[in-house]
This record gives sequence, structure tokens and C-alpha cells, in this order.
Amino acid sequence: MRRICWIIVVMLGGSVGGMLGAGEAPPPSQPPWSIKSWVRCDETRPGASPLPQDAASSKYLHIELVLPPAAGDPNLHQFKIVDARGQVVAEAYGFHTRRSIVVFEGDWSRLEGLYLAGAGHREPLIRTPQARQTTQPVAERMPPAKGDPPVVQARRPASPAVGPTSESSPPVTTTSPSSPTATAEEFDQEVLVTHRSQMNIHGLDFKSELQYRVLSALKIEKKDADGGLSVVQRVKQAEAVKADPLTQWVLRDLLGKLVGATFRFKVGPDGHVTAFEGATLRLHAAAGNNLLGGQGLQMVSIIDPDGWREIAELTFFQPQLPSEGKHTWERPFAHGWGPLGSWSGKVVYSQIEPRDGLLRFSYAFALTHRPPNPGGAALPFQIARADFQHEKAGGAIAFDASRGRVVEANEEFPVKGQLTIEFLGQEVPVGLEETQHFRVRVRERKPAVERPRED
Repeated sequence: MRRICWIIVVMLGGSVGGMLGAGEAPPPSQPPWSIKSWVRCDETRPGASPLPQDAASSKYLHIELVLPPAAGDPNLHQFKIVDARGQVVAEAYGFHTRRSIVVFEGDWSRLEGLYLAGAGHREPLIRTPQARQTTQPVAERMPPAKGDPPVVQARRPASPAVGPTSESSPPVTTTSPSSPTATAEEFDQEVLVTHRSQMNIHGLDFKSELQYRVLSALKIEKKDADGGLSVVQRVKQAEAVKADPLTQWVLRDLLGKLVGATFRFKVGPDGHVTAFEGATLRLHAAAGNNLLGGQGLQMVSIIDPDGWREIAELTFFQPQLPSEGKHTWERPFAHGWGPLGSWSGKVVYSQIEPRDGLLRFSYAFALTHRPPNPGGAALPFQIARADFQHEKAGGAIAFDASRGRVVEANEEFPVKGQLTIEFLGQEVPVGLEETQHFRVRVRERKPAVERPRED
């Protein structure tokens, strides 16, 4: 996927195995939180009577956290229950800041294989198979405290469920898309990025995988007479779902700096973005004799400016169906790939069989890679040569004609190629294969989360 340039190169000399071992980021001295206890109840208020361990089902799950001293705001409304694959099972129904309690709604008859996730950390609800048979600490009752306010309702899932979720189930936004564009001037955009790569350095293969999610609020500020739009986008959340030890700390830092970013763009009546402002390249690049415990270099980036522009075009995609019964059309395409060069060519759209009451369109890329100009990138190392080709690349779009808006889009962009990097007087050849997938979902805007007053 041309939207994200993400690559790591390490070990320019010495032992590859030793270098990677030293390069693993050490765990933090203390996690941002830990689970103190949980109880299953039929009420949301703190201190409600817990149900017995063998109860057939329960409506609410209360989880009390232990926060380290001087911990900042843990953003309890952003906590989730996930399965072993990281798929979201339920979002926070409510929370109680003073007592560090998060409440989830659902059927909590089985908790094995489920985790609490939030603030870049996750822990299992059931730590061992024997934990279900004891009442300590998981079934410890949370005694009510005098004067405690009720749990504040956060974002309420439409139909939370326990257990693995399918790829077709929205992992974050669960409200139903019911309002048309004409009346819903604000809505949410969720982007889920998955990146898998394999590098060959000095004859040895290294594999990595990362996944992250970005949630933005979009507001249509102005509609022109010809159907053009002026849009403001603000990034509300950005979280790492999966990352290998070598990159997780850099990824979290890049995503943390992304939250709060604001973009402004204009969309023509045909869905083409005519202007885009505010997006910057968020890139981490480092090199040196003491990088990650040895001699090497590292480069990581997340969604680049051209990527944000293209995601906006998918979000506001409008079918351009030709006449005379034809079902395909095409347009020129170009994308800057940062330090790795650029892509140019065309994208071809096709109308395919509708499904579930939605119009469906597929698209395919025919692009050529252009290597970067020598010395053109401000990096602590030089990319001497770069040669890439993409394999079958493209995606699919689900379009709600009644609303005049995209509901979901998926894209996959596999590439294969060779890099030659100059560092400390050495030329290092790197073989690279990667597949980048992203999913865009457009949902009705959620109401603001109410926070409790500490009085």
C-alpha cells in the first residue's frame, strides 16, 4: 500500500543474531495500569452485588484498575475488551474515574481468552485455567464508597458480544449508519492499517508485522452549489494494535503525536480531492554505532501526506459510471513514497455485483516505481538505489446510494524490490517484500463522552 512507508533496517556489521537480540526494546519498568479485580453484575453502579461464579450470564462486567503513582489520565472511556487476536469484543459502556473502574455491557458468562486493553497495554482477564475456580482476586467484591457518583456512560455499543469477532464486524465504531449526508454533517472515519514485511539482509530473512488504528472526526463545513465540499478532519484516537518489540515504542510515539492533528481539504463534486492542507510526514529515522545496542539504522513512518489525501478520496468517493452500458472508468494516479521514491500510473475502477443493499466497486492499480533522487532525503543515511514493483494491487468500495456516501473501503498493496543503503562507508543491499492492507470505515458521528466531576 503506497499510503504507508514503513521499513526497518538493522545490523550493518557484526553478528546479525546478536544485533537483533540487543535491539529488542526493554519492557517499561512499570505498566501504565494493572487489573486489581473484576466482578460480574446486573447493575452499573460501583459496589453492586456480584453474581456468583457459576451464574449463567451477566449484563455488566466491572473491572477495577491499579494505577501507578503520578499516573496521568488513563482515558478510561477508551478501554476495550479484546480477544487473543486483538479483535474488539466490547467497548467501555461506562467508567468511574475516582475509583478507576471501567464497566462493559454484554454476556460475560465466559471470560477465558479475553483481555482488557487500553493506554497501549493489555492484560488477560483470566490469567490461568485455575483462576476461574477461585474468588481471589477476580471475584473480589468492590465495596461501595460513601458519596461515589454513579458510573458515567461512555460510548455504548449497539450489540456487544463475547468471543471472537469476524473481520466484517466493526472493531471500534458500532453505531448504525442511518443518517444521510444531507443531514449528518459530522461523522467518524476509522482507518485500520496492517503491514507485513520480510527483509533479507546479508542472506538472512527477518519478518515483522504491525497494525494500528486511527479514528478521526470529519465535519463538512461548507457545501458549494456544484456539490463540492469543504471538510475539516481532526484525529481523535490513534493506537497500536500489534507491533514487534523492535518498533513498538517508536510506533506509539508517532501515533501519540498524531492525535489532535487537524486537516482541511476540499472535495470536488466528482469526489476528487482538489486541495489538502495540514498533513505532514511523520517519520522516525536514526543511524549510528550505538543504535538499538549496536551498529545499524532504523526507519519507521506512518500515514504520509499523500496517504491522507487518498484516504479522503476514498471516504468521499463518488461513482463516475460511463454511458452505453460500460462499467469501468479510470483516472491518472501519482503518490510520493517519501525517501523510497514515488509511484505513478493509473487506477481503473469497475462496478461489480451489489450486495447487502450497497453498490460495490473494485479498483486496480497499474503503477511504475520511480527511485528517489540521490541525496534528496534528509536522513542520517543515504538510499543509494531503490527498485520496486507492485504485484496485483487494488481494493473494493461499498457505497450506500441512499446516503450518497461510502460505508467501507479495503485496499491491499503488495510490493517487492531491492534497496541499497550507504552508511558509514558501506553499501548494504536489502531485499524487501511487503504487503500493506488498510480498511476505511465511515460511521455516524458519536456523541462526546461525558466525564465525571470530582466533587
